[in-house]
Amino acid sequence: MKNSKDGGFWINLERSDRRILIFFFFCLVVIITSIIVTGILSLQLNLVSFVFSVLAGLVVTLSITGILAFVYYYKRAIISTRKVLSWFTIFAFIFSAVANVVIYLLAQTQYFGSSTVFLFDLNAISVYSILWQFLVLFLLALFVEVDLMFEAFGLIWMLAVVEKSAVPDTLADITKITSNTSNFMSKKDKSNSRKYLMLQWLFNIPDVLDTKLLTINFEPKQRFPWKVLKTAFLWVSILGFIIAMLIVNYITSFAQISIENMLVISGLITTMTPIIVLSWFIFLKLDARIKGSINDFKLYNGLKSRTTSYTVTFGSIILLIRLALIKTDLHQLFWLFASYYPLFLISAIIFTFIYFNYFEDDVARNIVNRYRKIE
Repeated sequence: MKNSKDGGFWINLERSDRRILIFFFFCLVVIITSIIVTGILSLQLNLVSFVFSVLAGLVVTLSITGILAFVYYYKRAIISTRKVLSWFTIFAFIFSAVANVVIYLLAQTQYFGSSTVFLFDLNAISVYSILWQFLVLFLLALFVEVDLMFEAFGLIWMLAVVEKSAVPDTLADITKITSNTSNFMSKKDKSNSRKYLMLQWLFNIPDVLDTKLLTINFEPKQRFPWKVLKTAFLWVSILGFIIAMLIVNYITSFAQISIENMLVISGLITTMTPIIVLSWFIFLKLDARIKGSINDFKLYNGLKSRTTSYTVTFGSIILLIRLALIKTDLHQLFWLFASYYPLFLISAIIFTFIYFNYFEDDVARNIVNRYRKIE
């Protein structure tokens, strides 16, 4: 991570973020050490299984770290945490009721070749068995929701720390793009000029703009930004759809990868896709724009267009090539996709909500304060 120009990375962290970061690395070291020791003792340690185990350990570490992040950040909510937990409870209740009905229908039609599905046995039906299954499904749904919330807190907190550290310097560097790229060939420090050219490319900034005219404007939210949440969730869904299709197509094309490793990959993609999208929105929150003679150029629009154009284009090309060259069982493809994508959408909405409800205002305020010091 790049140190900020007004002090080191560690110095600029809030005390709470320092404590969480120490806890994160402590948990990560403990988990990775446990994986290595277990692999050595079992004599089954190889590179592939080690990599997947470490990735799984990273997801677990983020979930554990999310508990501590929740303790420090839950009072910063726009919508109270108590209300959020009540929503979780209502959703778990609805899920359990619907799942009970579906399980009953599956058992009655013997869809899986048996009259017994999950904890439900059509031949031994009773009020007790129905209530018991309802309770188990309710607690299971509630557990998954809370686990996803803690995982979201861990990952969103990590994104917040990176944004607090990197965005102020990035904004300061953007203001210098014009002066460092207008006469590129005459510059002695070409590597420095390449850095500014990369920033210009990443944010898709037109050459005709004078980047010294960059402005930001931060206003704390009084209400939850539902409209922005819908936009973010839409983009996460689109990118997640492409990635999900690539995942399930890979499963149907190659049998070498185990289900356990596939679950690890799916879990990582479930967590990382929202992060890619949410990283755009801090520039929307800051209303970061470069003044133009006719229209202002918003950094949010530039970063979004660059990211989506490459992700959607290359993802679609790879998917079409795989479908064209490799024989695919469309029925299996559909059911694998149907089993993955709904959980992805649930994870995406939780991750997106956690970012806007608990972190965005705090991150934007921190960035503005530091940017004013170094601009």
